[in-house]
Amino acid sequence: MLETVVTLMILLGGLISFEGMEIMMQRRERQMMTRIKIARQRYERAHLEIIHD
Repeated sequence: MLETVVTLMILLGGLISFEGMEIMMQRRERQMMTRIKIARQRYERAHLEIIHD
C-alpha cells in the first residue's frame, strides 16, 4: 500500500512538473511571436518610408 502511494505521488509530481514546463514553453513562444510581429511591423514601416521617399 505504501509503495502504491509513493509511486502515485512520484507520478503526480512528474505530471505537475511537466505541465509547468509546458506552460513556460507556451509563454516563451507567445513572447517570441510578439517580438517577431513587432520586428515585422518595424521592417514594413521602414520599407514603406523608403518606397515613399
